[in-house]
Amino acid sequence: DLTEVASRYQTKLELHLNGNVGLVMANALGLRAALLSMGVAFIEAQTPKSKHQIIHLATHKRADRILAGLYAENSIISSRQLNGAYKLYGLMRQPLTELSANSAAGIFVARNIIQAMAGELNTARYNRLQGIAAILQPSKQLSFI
Repeated sequence: DLTEVASRYQTKLELHLNGNVGLVMANALGLRAALLSMGVAFIEAQTPKSKHQIIHLATHKRADRILAGLYAENSIISSRQLNGAYKLYGLMRQPLTELSANSAAGIFVARNIIQAMAGELNTARYNRLQGIAAILQPSKQLSFI
């Protein structure tokens, strides 16, 4: 679903699915909407001089949580900057200037959707890449005893 937007920004998408992460407690449509919203904001944040940028969409585990996120080589957002932008959201036109010259509203929309599913949206790392990931609870309902 992000391919058309990525091609407009001359960005390549790579999908990295780890089969060992398991299932998560989330609404499938809500999670899809959050990832699409976050993906569009992340793709639009790529600078013109970073043509042929590669954005990695990946799932992986961290401790007892599962992450689904977007990562890039030149992602420059820190956890402190993202948390500051969350505090400024609704008070400023561009609360996340570190990521995008646009409003980056997709990040805030994704955060609200993820929070409604008892998850969180924060910065994360994957294979030496920095990005933004939805941090979700693994499903315990389908585990065998």
